[in-house]
Amino acid sequence: MNFQPLLDRFQIQLKAEELHKRWTEPHRKYHTQSHLDDLLRQIEAKSDLQDHEKNLLFVAALFHDIIYDPKRHDNEERSAQLLEQNSSNTPEIQHIAQIIHDTKDHSPSDPLSRLFSEMDMAIVTRPLPDLLEWEKGIRFEYSHYSNLAYKFGRLRFIQAMRKRYPANSTNLRTLQWRILFPKFKQTHAASCAATI
Repeated sequence: MNFQPLLDRFQIQLKAEELHKRWTEPHRKYHTQSHLDDLLRQIEAKSDLQDHEKNLLFVAALFHDIIYDPKRHDNEERSAQLLEQNSSNTPEIQHIAQIIHDTKDHSPSDPLSRLFSEMDMAIVTRPLPDLLEWEKGIRFEYSHYSNLAYKFGRLRFIQAMRKRYPANSTNLRTLQWRILFPKFKQTHAASCAATI
């Protein structure tokens, strides 16, 4: 999909090629063009959204992880700032920037932000094979952490996701087991997951 007309529509002074370059940086493994494409497909499939709302979400998707450095904790702020620095200070841009800010802890500030947050985190609602691919990508991106430090933080995060998305709690629980014991076969992990 050619997003240059959309960038021009919002008077964003960045070329689509520059955005693509950032989304394909070598240190990314989950937060890649594939994640972006997944978001874009979800937005496009929302038949209850007006075209203008879709366009706001398309731009939010393009910029929400445009700056992604796993060693930093201000990626959302810097991503929103890049958008604001390269566009006019319009209410639309302010709204998009706020949606991006909201993805930091997925605490939406309005219904459109809530919808975007749900789509951004859709991976946690998906089957176990998708969760395992997600996990491989995140571990690659956080390879600067020791196994112990990574597991401690990651298990806490997934536990929070189990409470937030109870419908997929069983798969997320199995994922926790696989993180604790990555060499376990999937069948063993699934049978033992109830003990976590």
